[in-house]
Amino acid sequence: MADRRVSTRFRPVLGAVAWSLLLAACAPDAGPSPVGPSVSTPSPAVSSVPSSSGPFDAHFTEIGSANIVLSSCIGRFNGAESEWCPGTALADLVGDVTTTVRRDVAARPDPSRFADVSAAIAGLDESAAAVRQPCDDLPARKLQCLAAFNTMMDDWYAFTAATGYR
Repeated sequence: MADRRVSTRFRPVLGAVAWSLLLAACAPDAGPSPVGPSVSTPSPAVSSVPSSSGPFDAHFTEIGSANIVLSSCIGRFNGAESEWCPGTALADLVGDVTTTVRRDVAARPDPSRFADVSAAIAGLDESAAAVRQPCDDLPARKLQCLAAFNTMMDDWYAFTAATGYR
């Protein structure tokens, strides 16, 4: 069987990644990427924003855009190392999203009501920080990068679930 570099729990995402990458490749160039030159910026038309009415709906476009970039990294981590997503860019992308949502939680009248979101943010920030060094130091720390990325993605899914993003 082929060498599996990314856990099979991401397999359902890979079909969506293929469509996202295809749509992003066909979209007009939106300028420089927020996560570095090796990751293409998804067009707003590619972002899927769930239609619900929850307390964090205002962040769904930002979360959806980051989700597409992170999903494309799953496919990239299965490819050539030269195409892998840089750790600092991944951590910065995730940090931008969590900072925005953290501020929103803090500004609410009863932030303790959103303890699950705050806990998810704390876990995600920690795992995103752990991605920086090993994924910037490739190929020397390839296995550490993959392990850190898988942990970060688990925390990303916990974060998106806590915010109501599906």
